[in-house]
Amino acid sequence: MMSSSAPALSSSAELMTTINRDSIMSDFFTNANNFSNNSITINSNFSNNTGTEDLLMDQEWIKVLIRVFTASIMIFIIMAAIFGNLLVIISVMRVRKLR
Repeated sequence: MMSSSAPALSSSAELMTTINRDSIMSDFFTNANNFSNNSITINSNFSNNTGTEDLLMDQEWIKVLIRVFTASIMIFIIMAAIFGNLLVIISVMRVRKLR
């Protein structure tokens, strides 16, 4: 009796496709693990690689620039709100009909 969660395979070609897909995926993950382990070893062996350090420094500068830009926009919005509210207060104080 077939379980309801397993797909019904109608031919041996579909069965072979499923088996090949599963073996390809397991090979992929095995190779990916080996690659990541090898890259850690390579990076630890060549820790004086200036290209990687330059890239990290560039990423840090980009993060700093984004934070400065965001902070300046927020400060501008806050200052504009304060200035606008001051104009409303001054106009209410000066023009008697607005009271």
